[in-house]
Amino acid sequence: MYLDHHIYMNILEKWVKKQSKPQPFIPVSVSTKTADYEELGFKLLVKPACINIYVMPYAGCQICLAGMKMLHRLGISESHLIPVKLKMSAANKSAINILGATIIRFCGKRPNGRIVEKRQIVNATDATDNVSISREACIQMGIISENFPMVGETDHTFNIQADDSDHNIERNATIVAQVADCGCPKRDISPPKMEMIPINSLDPNYVDKLKEWLLEYYKASAFNTCTHQTLPKMHGPPLRMMIYPSATHVAYHTPLPIPLHRLEQVKAALDQMYD
Repeated sequence: MYLDHHIYMNILEKWVKKQSKPQPFIPVSVSTKTADYEELGFKLLVKPACINIYVMPYAGCQICLAGMKMLHRLGISESHLIPVKLKMSAANKSAINILGATIIRFCGKRPNGRIVEKRQIVNATDATDNVSISREACIQMGIISENFPMVGETDHTFNIQADDSDHNIERNATIVAQVADCGCPKRDISPPKMEMIPINSLDPNYVDKLKEWLLEYYKASAFNTCTHQTLPKMHGPPLRMMIYPSATHVAYHTPLPIPLHRLEQVKAALDQMYD
């Protein structure tokens, strides 16, 4: 008997067999600039270049690491690398061969369309073809907060005081998780269809529990009424209108009657649609 991967779903109060999530990769553009080298007293030995790649955010890594395959696309070979004394080991304590370093700008796009560009020293290795960005780079790119790791950080938004001993100052660090730039909960695609409702239909509070479960399960999709975020694209074939080819198209301008006690609610919804 073997144990497959399972996750415990609190909303169902049971273990569910599910594949583990794949390694996360994000799209960025990477580039080399002569000025970045000169600022540190070095010379860029190749023509500045820019390419689009996918990188893996690795919050447990202390340095940015890149395989030579990506650096070759930038025109950088091993002879162009800056010598380093750095020694690095993997999680299993095995040594990682560091060939040298280069200076790279990472450029990504926020959900609101704003561009984020950060500069990092990237160490080259022949141990992988992937590009991993460090915890420090993840913080600068806004992928994680400066307080990572913190238990419960993604539960809500709150303020804490952070002490920066290097500059002897205090600043407010606001942790925002699962919240869009507009301040509303982040909109997400609909979760997978449930094969069965995890509530006993004989429960005397069945209706209330079912309502609570539905609101919780679809809170980021169907019940997210934020008007600032773009609706996710729907999947599946386009809707077909079953109309006789010879039918005459007639415009219908008669409004539907609205119950008087719903008038203000409907008016508010219409105004929201056209804002």
